[in-house]
Amino acid sequence: MENVLVAGANGTTGKKIVTLLESSQYFTPVAMVRKEEQEAQFNNRNIKTVIGDLEQDISHTVKNIDKVIFAAGSGKIQLERKLNKQVEISRDDVAQTLVRVLHDSAEVNETFEIIKGETLIGKAIPN
Repeated sequence: MENVLVAGANGTTGKKIVTLLESSQYFTPVAMVRKEEQEAQFNNRNIKTVIGDLEQDISHTVKNIDKVIFAAGSGKIQLERKLNKQVEISRDDVAQTLVRVLHDSAEVNETFEIIKGETLIGKAIPN
């Protein structure tokens, strides 16, 4: 099992990502939250937490972490390296896409943009 840090775990999309990872047979979620009072909702489900503020040094949050999902401020799909348009996308599609690209077949250290589209998530993500 790989440990996946979810930055923004307390947000709507972050919570969806944590739930998907929680049920995964490949990944263990680590919820990054800003405040101690946000930890209880994850600790009650036996999900590891770490406190970190994205406006401060967060180097301590990646100790023993294999992969990171940055869901903070997230608001599928069509996937491109760069999209020249803006269209809405559901938080469910965002969460499922981010968890899907964690698998080894996905490119490492790559950036892509996603919007609502007609292509199934599994087909939009390159093998």
